[in-house]
Amino acid sequence: GAAYTAIQKYLLALDLAREKPRYQAPISHALGLLNAALGNHRAALLHFDSRQKLPFLQKKVNLNLLIARARSLYHTHRPEKAVDTATLALTIVKEEPRMQAYLPMVLDRAGLYFYASKQFDKSIEILNEYLTLIAGAGANDRFPLVNHLKGHILLAANHLLLQQFNQAIEQLKKGEAVLDSGEKMRPVQEKVNNRKSMFRKHQYGREDFQILIAGLLAHAFYGSQDLSAATFRMKQRIELLEERFEEKGRDSDLLEIAQAYSDLATYAFLQKREAESLLMMKSAFNFSDKFNKKTGTIVNQVNIRLLHGYARLWLNGKKTAGENLDDLIRRLQKVHQFLCQKPNPRWKADREMIGFYLTSVRTDTAMTHPQGELK
Repeated sequence: GAAYTAIQKYLLALDLAREKPRYQAPISHALGLLNAALGNHRAALLHFDSRQKLPFLQKKVNLNLLIARARSLYHTHRPEKAVDTATLALTIVKEEPRMQAYLPMVLDRAGLYFYASKQFDKSIEILNEYLTLIAGAGANDRFPLVNHLKGHILLAANHLLLQQFNQAIEQLKKGEAVLDSGEKMRPVQEKVNNRKSMFRKHQYGREDFQILIAGLLAHAFYGSQDLSAATFRMKQRIELLEERFEEKGRDSDLLEIAQAYSDLATYAFLQKREAESLLMMKSAFNFSDKFNKKTGTIVNQVNIRLLHGYARLWLNGKKTAGENLDDLIRRLQKVHQFLCQKPNPRWKADREMIGFYLTSVRTDTAMTHPQGELK
């Protein structure tokens, strides 16, 4: 494509400019940005690092490089280094009055990188500063509603991981209010070179944010021990996911629905509604089975997690032998056999635990119902 042709020409220009740092600098910078735009973040970092070794005549150019480099570090799973780079960018912005226009963007990125590096308190501090800053400016083309929404969601995620459930609920409800306002989330997409952005189709839409917030609220209410509210929000998430699946047919949504039903099973079990819990677990497996059938998969990660929950529900609930037991043993045997035939270090703990469940269920049932037939 045109982008790769551009990279080849930039590389040729870089070779011709190898004795001229003044020309090397902008070419290396451009090569890094172009590779990053294509998702080649490791290649981008090589060019960013080369540019970093050359002099900077303007702080704005250095800031641009730091922002881009931090993003590529994040996408190559090095959040700690992304934090260090974003912190340098923050220092430049806060020390230079002419750079204040870049402060919201740098705060936004830094909040994400601190979150990814599990420095949740620092992420909360930065995101609060960011939200205060853009709230003062109001929603406009520079700070559209989607920016406010993402800030509240990321802030809530930090609070959730710190088990600060009430604070998480507060932020998620603020995000929900943004969605319910009915105002446009983003400015009208501009055309670039008379073509729509290649990334537009990957943007989160209103329904995607509704699904995300419903799930996070369910987990926050569960953490605060409000199981009724958690159940309501998880059912809301399932309804939205089913609507999206009907509209778009995403296979991954089947696994999302399966996991949501599994969470409902947990909530029902904790409220001592064991029959409802098993019913929800069956629904979870139905959607997981649909995914396996559509994709030709035998075992998936959600399926394994469901099996852990199903076995624990049966063992803790002390259910009698019958249809549920036959289904449980059949599923345990199928997954255990697959994990034994396809040894993978990532599945070692799962294989051992499922083997333990299989033995425990058989032993428990044999002791309780010595005349019962196990299939």
